[in-house]
Amino acid sequence: MNRLPHHPYRQRRLKNHYMSKPLLKLGPPIRATTNADQCIARFGEAANRSQAALEEENVTLPKGKVSEAEANRIRQYQILHDVAACFLIKGWAEERLGRREEARKAYTEARKYTLARSSMPSGESFWSPAEKASESAAKLEKAPSQ
Repeated sequence: MNRLPHHPYRQRRLKNHYMSKPLLKLGPPIRATTNADQCIARFGEAANRSQAALEEENVTLPKGKVSEAEANRIRQYQILHDVAACFLIKGWAEERLGRREEARKAYTEARKYTLARSSMPSGESFWSPAEKASESAAKLEKAPSQ
């Protein structure tokens, strides 16, 4: 097996990578917030329109394990899902940076996208970034200030 030689920077980078939350794999927290901000700036308005249109039509999108047809229906609104996930990722990253108020704001924004869904790596099971943001915001409120 071909192993890479030991290198302190590489070891530190790998350690930081594996310590991160699953969706925070965009890189270190500063880069994660920057990437999230770019996505939000570019696609935020489209996501807002998608959320509003779905709400107006009383559309519901399922969570959990879904059929292939349901998964395809959910994927039609990928911009909505991506922007909600970016707000959630931004909140996680801001928390790791110790920026509680910025994290709180990001979680508040993510909670607005109630119809957004993110999928597990297999792509057959979906969860709500808005619900995860609510959970993360609640934990943030309970955590002692530093």
